[in-house]
Amino acid sequence: PPTQPPTQPPSRHPSHVPTQAPPQVISVSGDELFDTDKWDIKDPATLQPVLDASLAHTGSIRVDGWTDSVPRNEPGGNQALSEYRANSVMNYLVQNGVEASRITAHGNGVSEVYDNSTAGGRHQNRRVDVTLIEQ
Repeated sequence: PPTQPPTQPPSRHPSHVPTQAPPQVISVSGDELFDTDKWDIKDPATLQPVLDASLAHTGSIRVDGWTDSVPRNEPGGNQALSEYRANSVMNYLVQNGVEASRITAHGNGVSEVYDNSTAGGRHQNRRVDVTLIEQ
């Protein structure tokens, strides 16, 4: 009698599972964007790569402002400064053609990602992150 090839049990995992691409995060140094304790953008050319990526992107965009742990003199301290900076970047993007309905801005206060006890760590914590989120 003819032998039949062994049969494989059906796979429990589909061969193609759609996955969502991880969001792209563009970090810009706060020292390059802003003077100390300020939120006015020093040189808009610094944001050109962010603007180009944002205009090409079709999903939503999240702008996160961060500070180091050095105490600030203005009311609201680091939290307020991070909010003002995130809003400055968001406003720049909108003024240059990115749809406002796609962007949110968040001030996150003090960043603890890098060591705030060193100058290098504080420098890295002072930043704005622009996240391009796929829909």
